[in-house]
Amino acid sequence: MACQSSFDVCSSEKKLVMNIITGVFVDNAVETAKTQHDWLVQKQLELREKYVVEMREIFLDLDEDASGTMTLEELTRGLKDPRVQSYFTALGLELHDTARLFNLIDDDGSGDVSIDEFLDGCLRLKGEAKSIDMHSVIHQMRRLEDRISQWHGGEHLASSQAKADQRRGARAVTARGRLRRALSAATAVQD
Repeated sequence: MACQSSFDVCSSEKKLVMNIITGVFVDNAVETAKTQHDWLVQKQLELREKYVVEMREIFLDLDEDASGTMTLEELTRGLKDPRVQSYFTALGLELHDTARLFNLIDDDGSGDVSIDEFLDGCLRLKGEAKSIDMHSVIHQMRRLEDRISQWHGGEHLASSQAKADQRRGARAVTARGRLRRALSAATAVQD
């Protein structure tokens, strides 16, 4: 297409071509990003499935009496195996406090862990704590605090409030005393 004598016609044709090229690049970038996202999701699902299969094998190895459950003692003995240690470490699970780890996995507090509890617990504890995990704990603690306060009939809350009022009153008296001394000093300087 040859440019006509008018500069505007040639310029608008260039803009049209540039818009088409830009559109092709943007469309390509969006499609690539979508494909990468789908691929990452698929890889995460595959990795999770791999963890589940391997953790199931570890559970079966740790369940020495083949009862279908694992006790703290079985876990403690099993964690002496370097293969098990390295797998737990790779998952980001701390091994220096086996009892604490077991109690976090033992959701129902029965003293033994089923394979489902074990798998769910290990996957839940895998890696670092996320912000949402921390906020969940804070929220649960506040709810527990409210329940305890209601259970005590507000006695603890009332005594805490009285102590806080006493501290505020003491600070107010101290502040008034400082103000009086400062005013006395100021009037003495003026005289």
